[in-house]
Amino acid sequence: MTGSNSAKKIGILCLGVPYFGLKEAQAFLNQTVGQLQDDFNLVGPRKVIIDRKTLLSALEKLRKEDLAAALVQIGTFPDGEAPALVAEHLNVPIVAHGLPEVNPTQEIATNSMCGLAMTVYTLRALNYPHTWVLGAPADPAVIFRLKSDLKGALALLGLRRNPIGLIGYRAPGFFPSAFDELLLRRRLGVAIEHIGLNEFTAALQTAPRRKARRDSFPTIEGGVLPAEVVERIERNYAALLAVLDKSSLHTFAMKDWPELFDADTPGGLWPALGWIQADGYTIAPEGDVSGAVTMALAQGVGDSPSFFCDISALDEPNSTLTLWHYGAPESLAKADDQIRYGSEGREVQFTLAPGQATLVRLGHDHGDLRILTIAVEVLDVPTRLGRASAVVRTTCTPAGQVMTHMLDHGWDHHVCLAYGDQTEAFRAIGKFTGISVESL
Repeated sequence: MTGSNSAKKIGILCLGVPYFGLKEAQAFLNQTVGQLQDDFNLVGPRKVIIDRKTLLSALEKLRKEDLAAALVQIGTFPDGEAPALVAEHLNVPIVAHGLPEVNPTQEIATNSMCGLAMTVYTLRALNYPHTWVLGAPADPAVIFRLKSDLKGALALLGLRRNPIGLIGYRAPGFFPSAFDELLLRRRLGVAIEHIGLNEFTAALQTAPRRKARRDSFPTIEGGVLPAEVVERIERNYAALLAVLDKSSLHTFAMKDWPELFDADTPGGLWPALGWIQADGYTIAPEGDVSGAVTMALAQGVGDSPSFFCDISALDEPNSTLTLWHYGAPESLAKADDQIRYGSEGREVQFTLAPGQATLVRLGHDHGDLRILTIAVEVLDVPTRLGRASAVVRTTCTPAGQVMTHMLDHGWDHHVCLAYGDQTEAFRAIGKFTGISVESL
């Protein structure tokens, strides 16, 4: 176990019966633990459980742990009551893992796959939150799915325990940023704490100046920002930090305009929105609460900041989309020395680093929630659009079809770009919560 994984508790149970291949089941369990223990704090017995007394004892111990989920490995075809007992005793999302036969033409040693089918039927009949994975723990694709599903459960736990702060309300006319507070609480367990914009404007007058997280401020137009403009940005940064620190929250949506946008005064809030994320906060501009929830989930899955953005251009022949927005964390830049500031002290321009990524959005639709994921690759293409930006190529669905689908189904205009393949983790989040997921 490494890093902060002591907080990532996952219960693990391997179920079986004595008249199937316990030797094979134990070997699979050992392999699974070896593959997962560096990413999660696995809590539970390291032997196949073959009787109800042992299972109930293990469940009693696991109930005292602060679990995010339970990994139930079907070591062999299990006692039919065992999966239901796990669900009823632990009351956390379950990832059911079925195993292949070692030599299926010669022997059905474990009958695990059939046991998985019975387990999933039982959990579905009980309306119990679960996912399933079938395959050998030595298969990288299987381990990726297991890790993704467990990370999805961890992200949901983090969301339930950390309310979202809403500073002000949403930007006027931005109806996709509207939200149903009780629906979010009912379906995802996330609470919203309201903070008045007046707290920020008051902090502008009282908070001591906070030095920027950088020393140089080259401009898009050439030259560097004047000292008085940098000072004004730093005062916005200090005021925002004061409000966020006072709240004891980690994730926010903020109505940063039109009230806080002054086109006539150099030095604004937008650079501070990016800097603040290096201080451990997540913040969605324009009062987009569902955008903030999406960012929190993506960060819970991937442990790194995401890019809150617009999809602003389409190149169908090359299957690319152009993303851009303000308020992005500068840690996402391809190179620090390419970061430029607008001469007015509001815009921050840089190109995002290349790599595999996922566009994600949690949105409202006719009284319910839904999730969209789009698999993309951030290309190594320089952009000079005055803000943080990137050109991404869709990797599963042609970009033209992606946009057609989004427009046909009225998807929200803001999405979040998260590095890494998060499609499976969000699929699991959908299964755990009953929220529909569309993957493109």
